[in-house]
Amino acid sequence: MNALLDHLVNNNRWLRLSSVRSFGFLGMFIFSYVFNDYIIDCLGEAILGSEVATINKLLGQNKIKFYNLYGPAECTLVCIYHRLSIEDIQSGMIPIGVPVPGTHALILDQYFQPVLVGQVGELFLDGVQRFPGYYERHDLTEQSHYGSFHRTGDLVRQDPITGHIHYIGRQDFQVKLRGQRIELGEIERCL
Repeated sequence: MNALLDHLVNNNRWLRLSSVRSFGFLGMFIFSYVFNDYIIDCLGEAILGSEVATINKLLGQNKIKFYNLYGPAECTLVCIYHRLSIEDIQSGMIPIGVPVPGTHALILDQYFQPVLVGQVGELFLDGVQRFPGYYERHDLTEQSHYGSFHRTGDLVRQDPITGHIHYIGRQDFQVKLRGQRIELGEIERCL
């Protein structure tokens, strides 16, 4: 296996290995279009980000585990995770999951009050991985913090049965393109 990993890393620019020691696994960040049967047979865990995966091809491989990992840049690490099941894929309702140990998540309304389980609210995160603030931008830091919690701007709801958190959308007009945040309001002001 190590020889295969060395070969893949040295001969392919689309592959990046990442060891996440706190979770005790080695992850492979791979673009979905490069999957082939040889690579699939060798994978232990695959982490797909910003790509639409060829999930149907991979579902038949019972030895592969898929995780949906959520974590804004301001928290520097994965904050919420969910191990995907075939049922998740078939239902089309894939949760972002539950907080990793050491992370606290709140779902609050516009008045900073907790919403009822099942209702939509903004996700707030706290934990050792939360950043202290934006460099020399105290105004942004003040807007993005609520006490010790980071305001994500993401609208979520908690499933009343499983307790998993589901991503609903954004409360602002920020979009992502190839993993980069874009503030549509800033573009509009420039035009």
